[in-house]
Amino acid sequence: MIDEIELTVDVILPLYRPQNYIFQTVESVLSQSYPFWQLHIVDDASGDNVISRVRERFADCKKIMYYKLEKNIGPAGARMHAIRQGKGKVIAFIDQDDLWYATKLERQINIFTADPDAQAVHSDLQLIDDQDRILKNGSELENRRRAEIPWDKMINTQRARTLFQGIHVRLVTAAVRRGAFERIGGFRTDAFGIEEWEFWFRFGYRYKIAYIPEILIARRIHAHNTSINLKYERTITRLASLDRIADPYPFLADLIPFMRAKLSLNVVKLGLQRGEWRQSISATWRLFKSNPFCYKNYLKASYIFLLKFFKRL
Repeated sequence: MIDEIELTVDVILPLYRPQNYIFQTVESVLSQSYPFWQLHIVDDASGDNVISRVRERFADCKKIMYYKLEKNIGPAGARMHAIRQGKGKVIAFIDQDDLWYATKLERQINIFTADPDAQAVHSDLQLIDDQDRILKNGSELENRRRAEIPWDKMINTQRARTLFQGIHVRLVTAAVRRGAFERIGGFRTDAFGIEEWEFWFRFGYRYKIAYIPEILIARRIHAHNTSINLKYERTITRLASLDRIADPYPFLADLIPFMRAKLSLNVVKLGLQRGEWRQSISATWRLFKSNPFCYKNYLKASYIFLLKFFKRL
């Protein structure tokens, strides 16, 4: 029998001007088959009455705690504020648009119970639209790449190198042991846009991460997604932070040129989608400086420019 006190889960839900999907999100937590959880909802200074509406809707649920911040501090800071209020041995994360399927926490707690070395557990996901319809070809490639990673066999440096090269763990799919989370200092709040990537790389360097090859959450894609709308800014921040993040880890040195080229290409693509021609040209120049003999990068960048140019004709 699972001990209710030892494996209570603190579920962390930050809010910032959410759409009405928030009610479905909370319902998906309330519907979990695993009963020992407490939901911490933190309003990151939305400037509206959203938390009052949520509180009114779920007034009968005594397992929900509410916090309202007076100043906007970003998702990492809001999550840290809520985490400090909890006492559960496990911390799980959900975003204001997304849904957990009913056995999500149960499956993860079973892994923690069976494997004391696992300090985090994550899973696959699927994408849904604003009408709850599953988006075809939305997450299959990401899930397939995640499944190809030998999570149970990697040593710490291998795991860190893998997580440095890509976002292979989605926070909304994950649960972590509080002790491990606190020992590495939690999320950094001084670098908006890279907090999840930087956290998992740092976490993976210290601790084993278990993987469940099942879809346990649905990530909603719609016109107001913060993560989608700020993807360009997040990519620029990640590119600018590469050397600073990697500097304490000599075993990452050979990956820096590859990552700089990969992120620069993303900046070119995303910048052109937004009409940021100057930033895209600057990113192309960084590609050249990072590896002047890698013609593949120039061909990719040129192809992206040509596609954008002909679409404007």
